[in-house]
Amino acid sequence: MLKVAVASVEDGLNAMNSHTAKSALDAEPTINILRKDFIGIVSLIYSYSTRVWIALGKQPPTPSAAVPTLQELSNHIRSLYGCALVFRDLEDRALSAEVHTSTIDILLTMQVLLQAYSAQQNGEDVMRKTAALHEACERGKNLSTDNREAVLKMWKQDSEALKDAIKEMNALLCPESAGGNDSPSDGWDELLEGEVGGAELSTEDLVVVKKVRVDVS
Repeated sequence: MLKVAVASVEDGLNAMNSHTAKSALDAEPTINILRKDFIGIVSLIYSYSTRVWIALGKQPPTPSAAVPTLQELSNHIRSLYGCALVFRDLEDRALSAEVHTSTIDILLTMQVLLQAYSAQQNGEDVMRKTAALHEACERGKNLSTDNREAVLKMWKQDSEALKDAIKEMNALLCPESAGGNDSPSDGWDELLEGEVGGAELSTEDLVVVKKVRVDVS
């Protein structure tokens, strides 16, 4: 049954990454119905992945108890990407993109978890991988209610990234305003073993940074 579940995840990833994959539904449900279906499927995946962990992740494992659970989990995986493909046909592009990202997120974390089970891993390692899948499912259950909310969520994420980028540029242009040598490290010094921690921007670099700051302002 593990092989069936792994194959279901691979089929799902292939379908989500294909531009030609289509839903098998003849009629197009409303967004409200689709959203409820998607969240319901994600909730089932959360629940059944917990049951699989109880059967295979805890000591001693009970593979026979996992067989029907893995079968159900495989069915829910197919339902998940099937539902996501229906969203792809909608005109609500932002909401469709959110569903696509969430589905890929769940499938990838599921793939890692099932590969761990296939390698007969258990204990803490599998518990962490199960927790990662649960977190992906929680994000999926927070699906926007409509396209407007999805657009606002996307805009907020982009604006936060832009604010961080502007902060970094300002720190490059005015290092003294960033707290001087007492400012917290951003992690690069450790990664590069301090080789560039005290480096200063050249005149040419400053020109480039100033131009970028003007372009994004």
